[in-house]
Amino acid sequence: MIDEQYLVRQIKAGREQAMGEVIERYGSYVRTIAANIIKPPMSDPDVDEVVSEVFLTLWNHPGDPEKGSLKGYLAAITRNKARNRLRSFHLEIPLEDDMLDVPLEDPYQQNHRQQQ
Repeated sequence: MIDEQYLVRQIKAGREQAMGEVIERYGSYVRTIAANIIKPPMSDPDVDEVVSEVFLTLWNHPGDPEKGSLKGYLAAITRNKARNRLRSFHLEIPLEDDMLDVPLEDPYQQNHRQQQ
């Protein structure tokens, strides 16, 4: 198996075969991340569009092969492209903070109000 650093160096050199190897190796990974972010409300063609944008971004900006993993770089690009896709259609992006149950008052204020 060809290592990630070699593939990135080959992409930087404009080798389309290396890009094909990356797409084959990570295409379903990128698609899964994109689908988890934008489906629903968006459709399969929207996911496909995000995946295409991710690999086009990698081709144009392959990054530094010595910094981090290619898989992590692709994940970050995918998250950004998927969120941008949602924003472009003025759809709400679920944030992790939305999942927290945060009281409107701090505990001190609640306790002080109860004692009065």
